[in-house]
Amino acid sequence: MACDEPDHPVPPRTLPAPPRPVQFDPADWGIDPAKMGRMPTMPRRGAGVANVIGTEDRMRIGVTDADPWRLICSLVAHRGDTARPAGTGTLVGPRLVLTAGHCLPEDVDAIEVIPGRSARGAPPFGSHRVTPDAWRMHPAWRSNRREERDAGALILPAPFAGIDTWFEVADRDDDALSGWFISIAGYPEIRPRMDEHDAYYDAGDELWFHSNAIIATKPHELQYGVDTTAGQSGSSVWLYDDSRPTVVGIHAYGSRRKNFATRIDADMLGEIRGWAGEAG
Repeated sequence: MACDEPDHPVPPRTLPAPPRPVQFDPADWGIDPAKMGRMPTMPRRGAGVANVIGTEDRMRIGVTDADPWRLICSLVAHRGDTARPAGTGTLVGPRLVLTAGHCLPEDVDAIEVIPGRSARGAPPFGSHRVTPDAWRMHPAWRSNRREERDAGALILPAPFAGIDTWFEVADRDDDALSGWFISIAGYPEIRPRMDEHDAYYDAGDELWFHSNAIIATKPHELQYGVDTTAGQSGSSVWLYDDSRPTVVGIHAYGSRRKNFATRIDADMLGEIRGWAGEAG
């Protein structure tokens, strides 16, 4: 797959008002809607490096100020005068950003949240810095770092002006997940297919997307062949429910043969609802 940004029309700007989540037609972005339903598992050839399964198939997103891409946030950790990529998050409410627990490190002063970030200019919706008192983590991750409960959130000090939509979050049965195509978009720390001597090699400021089938489901985990690398931790794993993007997992880990997400189950959904209640 070429790494050029997708050749697709800009989707309509007419969006539903809160509290309805964003309505999204995948066909507008060159994604085959037929692949959003049940599909056979698609094994990939060979072993990749890092978290790329087989060949590198991610696609760079150029238009980041439209749905759903504007709801996907670059996370930047700040400590003193230094800054480094911390991962990816997703707006699941006006003031709630869902991410992985390990994207909230203990040694930083704040996490900057930048929705729809693009290397082409200033952040289209600005940014918010969130201090540790407004971070939330699943209790099992906070207390003993249980990987299957690796989830967290940031409560924003205020909504982003110009953003009035967000992803849904849902607990789905195995039959509604196994073999289905899911999507992941995030901000890799190292740009795919870029020479390491390039000045922007590790800027972490571009949004990259890939979609593939769920390989296996476990009580607290989803496994899939979607390509990811460092920086995409915390990205939402989503599928389409009546053309509505719905989060069913939080990307957290990877191996040479498959990647993994913390599954949204009843327990996790209850935690997220609690955080949403705090965010208001």
